Amino acid sequence: RDRLGEAKSSVSSAVAIAALIGRSEGENAGVGLLHGFLNRCCDDLFESYVAGGNYMRAEQAHLKEAFRQTLVPFARARTERQTSSRGNALLGIFSSVTGGTSAANSGNGTSAGGGSAGNNSGAAAAGASPTAEFEGTVTTTTARMLLQVHAEAIARGVELESDALVAECVASLTSILLSMLGDEYIFPALEDVLESLQDLRQEPDLRSFGVIRVANVAVRLVQMHFQRTIVPFVGASSYVYRDMVAEKNQLMSRAEMSLNLISNKLVGACAQWIQGILGKQRKGDFRPADDDYTAFEMGTQPCRQCADYLHRIERACRQSMGAENQERVLADVGNTLHRLLMEHLRKFVV
Repeated sequence: RDRLGEAKSSVSSAVAIAALIGRSEGENAGVGLLHGFLNRCCDDLFESYVAGGNYMRAEQAHLKEAFRQTLVPFARARTERQTSSRGNALLGIFSSVTGGTSAANSGNGTSAGGGSAGNNSGAAAAGASPTAEFEGTVTTTTARMLLQVHAEAIARGVELESDALVAECVASLTSILLSMLGDEYIFPALEDVLESLQDLRQEPDLRSFGVIRVANVAVRLVQMHFQRTIVPFVGASSYVYRDMVAEKNQLMSRAEMSLNLISNKLVGACAQWIQGILGKQRKGDFRPADDDYTAFEMGTQPCRQCADYLHRIERACRQSMGAENQERVLADVGNTLHRLLMEHLRKFVV
């Protein structure tokens, strides 16, 4: 406030001087003097804040704090989940938080629907779209906010730093973005999903497919942001550009590995749940009474439950994945189902 007061006083003095000179020597002389005087005022008042790396230190500190403030809802929801939902981490992700929002640029989600064998977590999963976004995990809204904060920091840096230091300035701010986006947001959220799939006694929540989709979207947004906002300022410096590309690719590669691991774990958990349903088959299910052919043609209860669960898996997968990943995941589920059924039917007389 003191500095702004001094600036206002200096500008007022400059305007008064320019007006006097303008009357005595003409308008052009007054304008030229005003321009020079304002430049000197700017140097005197603000040079100490931007010279000698002072600006970059302040900008970096501000950027980190802005990121932390943006991630407060995520961090709070995660802390609450860890203290109140131990042993059922994913249920905490999807039920203990508020403010779930629809995913940006995605198709309208439909209810997973259908009955399921098991506990209340299955019922909860049936009531929400696999494509919904939840505050306690990765959301495109938060990812966009982080990228927007970073873009604003870059705009200030380009304006305030000297031309020779712009590339290093942008690189420094981008390193902070990639570090905090990965280590304090995306990867902790994916670790929570992976942890939730460890308990095979619980029905896998199919909204995990939605987390995979949103994390993929977030990574693609980072790639677009890199090309549009960062490359124009670091492309001229080959070594800075090389380091930035390597750092960005490391984040994307690590995210891809985490998503593949979650996908494989989810397929395994779904297979384990199907096996549990098949375990409820009664020995006489395939030997109906002579007058019970109608009921037999409708299928046994484990058969209907498996078919319903497989339909929900297929729907969630198609809503949340691209064509190539759909084919891979559904093929894994299908091959596992085939093996389970072959082993299952050998135990019964038909």
